[in-house]
Amino acid sequence: MTTLKLAPFRSLEDFATDTARFESPEFTNTEKWGNRVLNNLLYYQTNYFLILTILVSIVGLVYPWCLIWGVISVGAAFGAYIFTVHPAPTLQNLRRDYPYGSLVLIVIAAIVLFTSVWNVIGLMVTIFIPTLGCLIHASYRLRSLKNKMFNKLDQGHNTPMVLLLQTLGLKVKGLAVPPELRTKIDENYESTKHSMDEAEDEVNTTSQGVTDALDKVRSAISEGADKIKEAME
Repeated sequence: MTTLKLAPFRSLEDFATDTARFESPEFTNTEKWGNRVLNNLLYYQTNYFLILTILVSIVGLVYPWCLIWGVISVGAAFGAYIFTVHPAPTLQNLRRDYPYGSLVLIVIAAIVLFTSVWNVIGLMVTIFIPTLGCLIHASYRLRSLKNKMFNKLDQGHNTPMVLLLQTLGLKVKGLAVPPELRTKIDENYESTKHSMDEAEDEVNTTSQGVTDALDKVRSAISEGADKIKEAME
């Protein structure tokens, strides 16, 4: 049996504060847009699940009975649906032995849903809004070098997001990376990123030096022009 594992939690800088890495997707190119969303969902999945858990928990603390009855209502409807249509031999035998069982369960589920319709709506909104926020983030967040490396090599192999996407009918392919290799990749990435940051700082320092030199030249030219003007007068 395959063991389910959690993907690494991404830092706040990588996830949100590095604003230069956000860009509007090409909505006309649905393939490219979908690829960005899919890969970001895999790469930032632990962050997304944590945000969803925190927001649902907050709503649950403020409106506990609303969520409880919403879950009960949805569970009752789902249970009635499974009992009615699932091809499992045990359920088929139950349906054969109790021919009116499906009808009774459907009626009970309908009554529960009807009496708790606002609770169900509250549950759906509580889940929908954070999910929509995660999809918007996944659409606008540009993929970093580490993001691309992660998805090329691993793609969240055996993680909750992969299981969820596969349940929804999406194919997620990836090569599982051994932990020791993943550690080396992370170390090399961090080292490369540090070197790139240092190089960027040096470029910025050099650019500032060039700017200061140009300002001095402009000032000298201006002073020389003023002196020439005074001499001519």
